[in-house]
Amino acid sequence: MYVWLLISVFETLSVLCSRRNITTSAVTTTTTANNTSLIHDITKVLDTILLNQDKNFRPLNPDPKSPLQVEIDISVRSMGPISEHQMEFSLDCYFRQKWLDRRLAFSPFGSREDLPLASKTLRDIWTPDTLTIKTKCKMFFKKFPMDAQACPIEIGSLGYYSKDVIYVWKDVELDAKMSNMLSQYQLLDVIKTSYNISDPRFANLNMSILKVYFKLQRQQGFYILQIYTPCTLIVVMSWVSFWINKEASPARVALGIMTVLSMSTLGFGSRSDLPKVSHSTALDIYMLSCFGFVFAALVEYAVINYAYILYIQKKIEKMRLFSASLMGAGREAVEGSVSLNVKPRPWYRRLFGHKQERRSVFYRMAVKAAKARQKLRMKDPAYVVNRIDSASKIVFPTLYILFNIIYWVAFLYYIPDEINSLI
Repeated sequence: MYVWLLISVFETLSVLCSRRNITTSAVTTTTTANNTSLIHDITKVLDTILLNQDKNFRPLNPDPKSPLQVEIDISVRSMGPISEHQMEFSLDCYFRQKWLDRRLAFSPFGSREDLPLASKTLRDIWTPDTLTIKTKCKMFFKKFPMDAQACPIEIGSLGYYSKDVIYVWKDVELDAKMSNMLSQYQLLDVIKTSYNISDPRFANLNMSILKVYFKLQRQQGFYILQIYTPCTLIVVMSWVSFWINKEASPARVALGIMTVLSMSTLGFGSRSDLPKVSHSTALDIYMLSCFGFVFAALVEYAVINYAYILYIQKKIEKMRLFSASLMGAGREAVEGSVSLNVKPRPWYRRLFGHKQERRSVFYRMAVKAAKARQKLRMKDPAYVVNRIDSASKIVFPTLYILFNIIYWVAFLYYIPDEINSLI
């Protein structure tokens, strides 16, 4: 009776995703010897089975044409930090490989069906030449800071094709405490895949590749407190100018300029954590929209100030034309009354009537002009332009609330994540 010796290699992998490095194996085995005879028996068995071992050739299956299967098991202990600038992440995990080598079979002795091995034994047996092929974390920022990222690890063989060695997943375990170690991200899912890639040098040869995606969702708490909330407060502060008297130009202009400069400063600082990408992000859209609201509030005062000046000029022009028309009508009335009075008049009217009639005509003209001036004084010229301020008090908050509803609903629920095309 023979017992097949299953070699399980435990490796601790620390991956820095911008490098393509071959995984360094560290075998963690403990040798426990209770008595001298057990050690002697184990040594004898090992010496026997290692005589038939050639570490330069892979183990063969009963069917020599079938490939050797290597099972991969990863136990993730911690993840992070994750760098957006370098697009890399670090990962601490236990990396285990398991394969069946029938050349290490031995006859059981006593009650022992397996043997603990020292780490130096691995130098004398065949082990898979597993390496990390690709660990670059390509990141997408169009939905930043509501984006999701998928950081991959690709595992394959350095020199064996799929006709000789194939890799299969056993499991990818996550430490229960790992979610608390990521300050900016939340680990949503682990997606395991396997596929073959062709060798460009040999069209009919493929290599077995395993890939695991760590799907991460960015947490928005930091950005809501540090960017979105200040932007909203600055926009609301710009609306205060609608309640300031239009004649208080220094106050309204100073408030408008201060809010515009505050938005500019906040906008430049918001991209400090991101690489220099050519496209706009969700945060850029929000900040540009807020900047537009703040700038529009400043332009609104310029509009009402210009409208107020035009209104005054228009009223002055109307007053001038009205006075000119009254003077012209008075002259025509006097000339008409003189030319049409052909009927003989009494001597006293001929003596005093002409002067009295002229006085009555000019008196009526003066009364009409005084009433027009009084009406212009009593009616506030700012009434028309005040309606712009009154409308702005309603239109600006309504549009801003509507913009926020569309923005958050669209980016949280309707615009898909860019990583969906990868996994």
